[in-house]
Amino acid sequence: MKKHLYFSPVFPTTIFFLLILFMVSSCKSNRNETINFPMIEMESGFKIEKVASGLTFPTGIAWDSQNAMYVVEAGGGFLEEPPPARIVKIMNGQVTEVVNLDSRGVVAPVIGFTFHNGNFYISHKAADMTGAVSRVSLNGATVTEILKGFIDGGSEHPVNDIRMGPDGRMYLATGPAGNSAVMGPDVAPFISRVPGLKTTSAKDLILLGMNFKTPDFRTPNTDDTVMTGAYVPFGTETTPGQRITGTNKPGGSIVSFDPNNAEGTLQTFAFGFRNIIGLAWNSGGELFAAVNGYDVRGSRPVRDNFDATYKITRNTWYGWPDFSATLEPLTDPKFEVADSSQAMVFLLGVPQGKNLGFVIDYQASGLPLPE
Repeated sequence: MKKHLYFSPVFPTTIFFLLILFMVSSCKSNRNETINFPMIEMESGFKIEKVASGLTFPTGIAWDSQNAMYVVEAGGGFLEEPPPARIVKIMNGQVTEVVNLDSRGVVAPVIGFTFHNGNFYISHKAADMTGAVSRVSLNGATVTEILKGFIDGGSEHPVNDIRMGPDGRMYLATGPAGNSAVMGPDVAPFISRVPGLKTTSAKDLILLGMNFKTPDFRTPNTDDTVMTGAYVPFGTETTPGQRITGTNKPGGSIVSFDPNNAEGTLQTFAFGFRNIIGLAWNSGGELFAAVNGYDVRGSRPVRDNFDATYKITRNTWYGWPDFSATLEPLTDPKFEVADSSQAMVFLLGVPQGKNLGFVIDYQASGLPLPE
């Protein structure tokens, strides 16, 4: 029996049209000869074929107990957009809607999608804009929210992949609010909807009290600035020794739960990830995670070129927001960006320069450095 690998390519609209423009402008040589550029290159012995088309923002694929294929559409990218969030069935190349999730109170984007014991499970935003998980019956007749309250889920990094583990527990990847734990103008659309939006932690943390002087997008005066620290809402200063209380619904983490009692059995499996977008187990039961790395954006931009894949060890911290994808300290100058893109850092009102530095006091937090 042949095994097939399925994927759903999703292109941001701007990148898609730039790609088309490049292909059109590059399809002729100086001698006016046509050159064909393949969209996808395959290794020898492999082939690729279209299974279905006409989808909008597909983010997950699942099969039911009869091996029928289903796809979930996010209903938008980072923010809600006109295409509805929905589950569709794929059969003989035809796309049939099973359930319009928008009409059932599910807030886009819908990211994670899996099938277990006769039901679908999806990760999405709840009505209060926190990250959530819902159970959806096979025919789409019932949609039941079983878990919510992930504060970071109201940001540009929602709750992501959801999978059933070999131990009978369901695993959920939760994205952290912000690029590197400091809320900045780059997440202004999300802060505008959720003013208290902030990064959360799975463990109590002690801060160094670093604050970042940032343009205040909340006022009409473009010259207005505000101080913002790590793990607090935009416009909130922190002080040395300030404690950030951990939560059992943290961002930047992998959590697990019994799907029959999600709220009552929720546990953090591992934490300190920039933004996990995929979970998988090998045949030996080891868990792996694919992580989307830092961006050069916001009040604390980071020049890190790697999107890591980790073999996950339980109860381990993986370095975010003070270490790179390769677990190197962000105090290394190679992670710095140009001063024009970096905010001035202050400690107790005294400027410290435009440097990344650390935001967590690791000794006081009792948190071992990543290895």
